[in-house]
Amino acid sequence: MNDLEAVEGVLKQLAVRMKCSQAHVAKAIRRLDNERRGHVPATTGRERDREITALVNTSGFTVREFVKRKLPLLHLPDDLKALVRRGALQPTKALLLMKLEDEDQRGAITRRVLLERLSVRAITELLGGSVSPAINASDDQEHRWLALEVSRALGARVELEADRLVIHHDGGEGLTAILERLGVEL
Repeated sequence: MNDLEAVEGVLKQLAVRMKCSQAHVAKAIRRLDNERRGHVPATTGRERDREITALVNTSGFTVREFVKRKLPLLHLPDDLKALVRRGALQPTKALLLMKLEDEDQRGAITRRVLLERLSVRAITELLGGSVSPAINASDDQEHRWLALEVSRALGARVELEADRLVIHHDGGEGLTAILERLGVEL
């Protein structure tokens, strides 16, 4: 499960338990974080706050981290969300790329990030300096881009090696889904 799915899962579980919308849950989590940081008056002894904290913590996040680094993932553009869901792009990189409002520029920079496997630091420098969407497509980059496209089509991680295509799957159901996408009858 990736961070985006974890955030969505926490919000869904809390929405069911609290009998309210996910937007209300997100607001309650932000309020709780603001109370703890002293930005708003605290309301102590609330059972709901303990429940929120417990569920957020069991998902592997602190309330502060959830608010600062995880809730913003819900606001990612659809193209970046899809890459995060597939595991092709790390959430921290997606949040940086989200700052690019121009879709064409964001698409070009995202391709560059994926092809060149840029680090968060390199992306930060790229976005802070002159942003050039041009991609110098060497054969190696072309292979990586092709692997990414095949990965998108199959919904699985794919690697192109010298003379073979390697498709990674997560077991029986994952393999079955890939075979179905390829049109293989079982």
